[in-house]
Amino acid sequence: MTDDPNDPDDIFDPRDLVNPVDGEVNPNLLSERQFTSQDVMRLLGITDKQLEHAIDPKRAVIRLTVHEAARIRGLRRLFSGSDILKIATVFAVNEVGFPMRFMRALGDTVERRAFTLCPRERDLTPDLMIATWPMKSGEDWAVSHLYTGRPDTPKLPIASIVIDVDRLIRETIAKIGALVEDREIPVFESPDPKPEPSPYSPENDFFHAWTKDEQGRNCRVGLTFDETRELEALNEASLDGETFTAKHRRRELATRHERARQKRLGEEAHQSTTPDRPS
Repeated sequence: MTDDPNDPDDIFDPRDLVNPVDGEVNPNLLSERQFTSQDVMRLLGITDKQLEHAIDPKRAVIRLTVHEAARIRGLRRLFSGSDILKIATVFAVNEVGFPMRFMRALGDTVERRAFTLCPRERDLTPDLMIATWPMKSGEDWAVSHLYTGRPDTPKLPIASIVIDVDRLIRETIAKIGALVEDREIPVFESPDPKPEPSPYSPENDFFHAWTKDEQGRNCRVGLTFDETRELEALNEASLDGETFTAKHRRRELATRHERARQKRLGEEAHQSTTPDRPS
């Protein structure tokens, strides 16, 4: 961030843009061009090449307040907080396959939303998220705004991309505020979850197919430990073909297991719907 007293863009102390009392963000933090390219790269964890690719005017991905004349003349470019929000939007949604050709409209939406979250504004759409998905025509993406208290039920497809707009704004503004106040930049990483065990495995048991024997060994419901191992071996061998005897035995074990599993499901469903009797 620049602190050059001779720079016309430095007409006030940028630290005044963050309210130290309640943490509210002054709208000037969004509108005033106060941040350098190095600031943007540091805040968003991107490289110079990535930044240039995102703001290249020939690609027209997003609409920025930074002057293109400064770029052409090799002068220092200054970005506003809303510019940083738009750039953050590009990298957030590009990772999940959102088309670049619709990025400008999305960036403008995020910018307008940020200004409505400033003090003295009335927030009519709390906890705003955007659901978007490709239309059947293949020429455009549909958009639906989701927020707390929405009076109607949105009509969404089974699968869509959901963008947590308010979270994107809050986390980006928190980073900008830390930079302005010369604090450590907070990290809002979402680590990849550990792979879930297979739904067919005893660890997951999504299908309620497993139990333990007296020795604590995993067994398929309705089968002994030895029968469980036999069924698994028969299932594996059946992929390469099987004899009539093997096929008959595999079906016998599988049928006995499935009947026991269905009985178990019925008992569990009955227990969950039967109210406890008073003692």
